[in-house]
Amino acid sequence: MVETLEGENRYNAEGFGLQDAKKGVIFEEFPPVLHLQLKRFEYDMHRDQNVKINDRHEFPLEIDLEPYLDAKADRSESHLYKLHGVLVHSGDVHGGHYFVLIKPQADGRWLRFDDDRVVPVTDREVLEDNFGGEGPLAPANGGYNVVPPAANVQPGVKPPVKGAMKRFTNAYMLVYVRATRVGEVLKAITTEDVPEHLRTRLERERRDAEQRKRERDEQHLYLTAKVRLLFLPLPLSLPLSRSKAVDADAHRSSARRSSPRTRSDSTRASTSRRSTTAPSRRPTSRRTASRRRSSTSTSAPRSPRTTTSTRTTSGSGSSSTARTRRCGPTRP
Repeated sequence: MVETLEGENRYNAEGFGLQDAKKGVIFEEFPPVLHLQLKRFEYDMHRDQNVKINDRHEFPLEIDLEPYLDAKADRSESHLYKLHGVLVHSGDVHGGHYFVLIKPQADGRWLRFDDDRVVPVTDREVLEDNFGGEGPLAPANGGYNVVPPAANVQPGVKPPVKGAMKRFTNAYMLVYVRATRVGEVLKAITTEDVPEHLRTRLERERRDAEQRKRERDEQHLYLTAKVRLLFLPLPLSLPLSRSKAVDADAHRSSARRSSPRTRSDSTRASTSRRSTTAPSRRPTSRRTASRRRSSTSTSAPRSPRTTTSTRTTSGSGSSSTARTRRCGPTRP
C-alpha cells in the first residue's frame, strides 16, 4: 500500500529539491460496514470520453483486512469481513441496467433484487457471473458480448478462447460486513427503528393498495354510465295560463283589501274602475257645447233677477236692513 519514490521518480519538495519519498495510504481502522468502489467507469484520454472497464476482477466471500492496518492500529477486534452485498451494472457507459445481490441474514441464502422481482441465486451467480472479463458462452446470450472470430485477430495477439464472450455485466460496488458485527448490523428491524414519516407513508400505501384491490373485486357489481345534459335557452317572457292569471288577480285583490287606504285613494280607485268599465265617449267640440247651451236656454226661459229689501225699525230708533238676492233661472 506504500510506494517508494526514488531515482527519476523522486518527489520534488519545495525548497529542498528532489527527494526520496514514500507515497501511500495508511489505514488506522475500518468501519463495521465496508463499501468498496471498483471504479468501473473512468475517463479515457485517448478517446476523449468516458468508458466502462469490463476487465476481470475477482473478489472473495471473505476478506481479512488486518494486514492492511497501520502498525499502531488497534487489533483487539477481528478485522475479518464477509460479503453481504454486490451491486451489479449491465451495459456500457451510455446506458444499462442495475440490480443488486444481497445476503440479508448471516447464514441465509443470496437473493437477487431486480426491480419488482426477487429470486434466490447461487454463490456462482454472485461471484463468477459478476467478475467481468471473458467467460463461457451463456444461454440466450444474457450479459455477454460476442468476441470477434480468430481470423480477425491481429498478428501477435493471443486469440480468445473458443466460445468465449465479452461480459458487460459485472460488479462495480461490494459491501462487506465485519464478522463480529454481523448480528448487530443484520438484526431484525422493529417498528421503532423505522422513522415516523416512513411509517405514515407505508401505512397510506397499504390502505391505497387495499382500496384498489377492493374496487377490482367489486367492479362487476357496478355499471359505468355516461349522462349528457342538454340545456336549452329559455324565452324572455312566457305566457301565463288562465289559472295562473286568475291566481295573480286574486293575489292583487287580497293585497288591496289588506292594505289601508284613504278616502282619496278609494275615490281614485272607484273612478278608475268606472273609467275602465264605462264605454268610452267621443270628445265634445266647442261648437257642439254652445249649441247645447242655446237649446237649453230656449226650452226653459230664465226669470229676471229680483232683489228684495226689507227694513224694520225698532223702538229704540235703530234700523236694520235685510236683503235677499236671487240669481239664476227659476223653474215655471
